[in-house]
Amino acid sequence: KVDGVILLEKSIIGDALMRTFNRDGTEAEMCGNGLRCFVKFLKELGIDREVYLIQTLAGMHTAWLEEEDVCVQIPFCKNFKLNVSDNLHFINTG
Repeated sequence: KVDGVILLEKSIIGDALMRTFNRDGTEAEMCGNGLRCFVKFLKELGIDREVYLIQTLAGMHTAWLEEEDVCVQIPFCKNFKLNVSDNLHFINTG
């Protein structure tokens, strides 16, 4: 079984457009770990950038490689709630 699928498409405002679909067919705004894999895939395709600009439904994301690690700039959170319940906090980064 699969968790979802990520598609690579052309972007007119970035290096690539990442579309993420959940298992039920709905389209997600973005997936953080998926974005890291996406950038690694771009590198393996020969798309070599110092900084990658990736378009998603959640907006533009900046990513870069530090040796073999892919780093992603996460946007400011839209919603932040501390102590929703015991040891549970809520942060929405898109």
